[in-house]
Amino acid sequence: MNPDICVMMPTYQQRKYLLPAIDSIRNQWPYTPRIQIFLSWVKSDMKNSLDVILDMDLHVHGYAGRLSDWESMNAAQKDRHVLSRIEWMHDYPVKKPGVWTQKQDALRQVRDHFLADANRLVCRFDSDDIMAKGWFEKALPIAQEILSRGKVPIIGPSYTITDEKLNPVQDVILPEFSMDKMLEGCIIPEYSIMPIGPLLDVGGFFDPAWEVPYRYNWYATMLRILKKYDCEVRLLPDIGFFYRQHRGQEHNRFTSRWKSKKNVQMLNLVAKHYYPTGV
Repeated sequence: MNPDICVMMPTYQQRKYLLPAIDSIRNQWPYTPRIQIFLSWVKSDMKNSLDVILDMDLHVHGYAGRLSDWESMNAAQKDRHVLSRIEWMHDYPVKKPGVWTQKQDALRQVRDHFLADANRLVCRFDSDDIMAKGWFEKALPIAQEILSRGKVPIIGPSYTITDEKLNPVQDVILPEFSMDKMLEGCIIPEYSIMPIGPLLDVGGFFDPAWEVPYRYNWYATMLRILKKYDCEVRLLPDIGFFYRQHRGQEHNRFTSRWKSKKNVQMLNLVAKHYYPTGV
């Protein structure tokens, strides 16, 4: 099994959202027939959900589409659409690890599966969000074409911010990428597609040489990759996912925190650490 892309999904206290999130990834079929999902969870949180998900996964033999479609296929068609089973990783016993620790663990799990393949495409995805159908169909050919030219692809989707019930609140259409814009703030969304090799090479989501301010790990990771590698960044206008916002959640983009003077100061601090003299 050689998946087109590996999806890393940390989860905590998201039981009622998890199955729809997984379905939205699996329902990228038939456009992306081979997807592998790496899922981490906390045992006490997931005890009532694992049986349901395992049953769903085994029941269709790891197939990403509808069971009725699967049953109508011949052997050759089935072989083309076989999907690796979901990888159940890191059964954290009781204590919730930090969210970036979960993401780093998922990255290591993918690395251990594909030791020699630095070009293995990966993306991370939150377990309470929904992936838009057709996103991989649009993004993967672009990433693969950039890889064929010897560059590091970073393919980012525009997205829709929703409330807890997935009612649309605002479309966020990404601008054309430039380093000047990137040094003002992270315009590359966390759900972007990229190869695992450069991501691991810069330390994953943690900088081994600097303690990145909390909640700015992704921004720091992208700056390290952009500085070290010959990257081609494509920020697409296509909606790639639905970003669910929870009432009272600290990272809610509609609170004043994200527009605060402190946030601007932290972005400047991280940008100047990696690019002290600018571009």
